[in-house]
Amino acid sequence: VSTQSTGAANMKSSRAQIKFTAHFTNQSNGPVNLIWKDYEGKEVLVRMYIEKEVVHGEATYLTHPFIVRDSVTKKLKRFNCNGVKDVVFEGLNFGVEHNGSVIVEIVD
Repeated sequence: VSTQSTGAANMKSSRAQIKFTAHFTNQSNGPVNLIWKDYEGKEVLVRMYIEKEVVHGEATYLTHPFIVRDSVTKKLKRFNCNGVKDVVFEGLNFGVEHNGSVIVEIVD
């Protein structure tokens, strides 16, 4: 298992044409907010208060980064997918297949 250390603060989306579906599964110990980092690096709330064990499907692109925050404390959580753990999820950095789908765990 590798852990990447890309900075959540510096991430932003870049234009892409390759789509995939991420199935974000909350495996953390509380509700979370899923956030997309837009083309300017601003945080855009995608889904609020995803309960533990709930799955949220999101159609996205390989170069669109997401972060996830605890709904109460606002602390960053981590993503776990394809043996990679990081506070930023971007399909390109997690080995996601083009035009496919992937299960992405949200963990503490």
